[in-house]
Amino acid sequence: MLVLVLAVAGVGIFLGNWAWQAYAERRAAEARMAELAVGEQERASPRGRQREAVLALLHDPGSANFRNVRQGRTARQWCGEVNARNRMGGYTGFTLYYVTLSDVSPALDQVDIQPAVDDEPALRLFGMRFDVWCFPPPATQ
Repeated sequence: MLVLVLAVAGVGIFLGNWAWQAYAERRAAEARMAELAVGEQERASPRGRQREAVLALLHDPGSANFRNVRQGRTARQWCGEVNARNRMGGYTGFTLYYVTLSDVSPALDQVDIQPAVDDEPALRLFGMRFDVWCFPPPATQ
């Protein structure tokens, strides 16, 4: 009789633990799905799209740090600075960039990152474009 009681109690404990574990796993899966949905919404927003466009050009996108991200003159233009690891594993320092988002598809978004210092014509052209697209026009009086 005692063996039967112990066996029934053991089965009850086992089933109770199993049910609790299944409940905890289901709740964790629901939380992960909610996080993924929020991540998808963020990536679909203009701010998320400009970030994804810049990350696509980097050697190590997981190491990227962004700062001073702001909207340019229009809702489709975004500007900022990014710092990421290069092929040698060192951080490059914060580099200016600007992104023009396409109305058609994220695959057509245009990204320009500040060129190397030794390429003076490209650096001058980048600077002119960055100034035009990323800074508001002077106030008229």
